[in-house]
Amino acid sequence: MVLDWWYKLQKQPLGSKDEANKISTKSLILSGFAFTALTFAFGFFPKPLSVQVVVVVFSLLLSSVLFLVACELADYAFYFGELAVAEILYFGAALLLFSSMTYFAYFELSSIIALIPVIPLVAYLYLAYITVTTIRKRIKRK
Repeated sequence: MVLDWWYKLQKQPLGSKDEANKISTKSLILSGFAFTALTFAFGFFPKPLSVQVVVVVFSLLLSSVLFLVACELADYAFYFGELAVAEILYFGAALLLFSSMTYFAYFELSSIIALIPVIPLVAYLYLAYITVTTIRKRIKRK
């Protein structure tokens, strides 16, 4: 069954902390970036907050928190299961961060560039590729 396979893989100890340190460092940096973007977002928007502003602010705050959780989980990971969960949280937070930035740019710059929603698609595909590749490498080392 899939759950048996995942349970065995989850309890596999990490041989090296290099992968965990990379995820931890990148997550911490992107958490700071998301929080900084959140503080700058308040300066760009007018004081009566619209629905678009609330969506951007909430998604920036949520991505910052998810990056911090991924950072801590990767930093203290001893088993592959913990690292895989940190990688998935990192991927989800990055998608949320890129989506909120795209949403902000689409509403602020939609008259200038009509293809803004298509641009982050490359970043989404790259992040998915990196996440899947990292997990596959670890499975093959098993």
